[in-house]
Amino acid sequence: MGFIRYLIVFLLSFTCLIGFSQKSDYTWVLGYKPINPDPDSLLGINLVNYSIGIKKAGYLPGEGHMLLTNASISHPETGELLAYTDGCRIFNRQFEQMINGDSINFGKTWSQYCTNFFGVTYYPSINTALFLPRPGHPDEVYLIHAKDTITKQSTYWMDKIYASTISFKTFPNGFVKKKIN
Repeated sequence: MGFIRYLIVFLLSFTCLIGFSQKSDYTWVLGYKPINPDPDSLLGINLVNYSIGIKKAGYLPGEGHMLLTNASISHPETGELLAYTDGCRIFNRQFEQMINGDSINFGKTWSQYCTNFFGVTYYPSINTALFLPRPGHPDEVYLIHAKDTITKQSTYWMDKIYASTISFKTFPNGFVKKKIN
């Protein structure tokens, strides 16, 4: 009985050597688009790329405000950015809003925060978006995102969880194939 335990532990310890790494989280998008962008300033969208084992960060004049809700996904083989979200919209690798990528999490919270109602355009939830590759469909990913509800006391609670499907097959920069709000 003891021999079998040691054999199982021994074999499991070598599975990490035969495994493979996916690069779906190699590129992160952080920051926000300033109201009055200054080309000499470092304020704005920052792209952090972990491919080739070296962390690289750089300023980009992109769209979105990744202050609280922030998620991105990279190509599983190359590590290049495919899509990212700020909880209000879904953007492509060119830092533009995707086709049908507007108005995710639509509702009262979206109306107050994503439309510049309070002078800001970000979704107020923390860590409520996640990209996942769609199994068996290499050209599609899911975006799991949560919708918040504001109470009269200005407190937030997660109302629902949604899944949007993004396809890169027909349009190389992607389009939101199925959006559930």
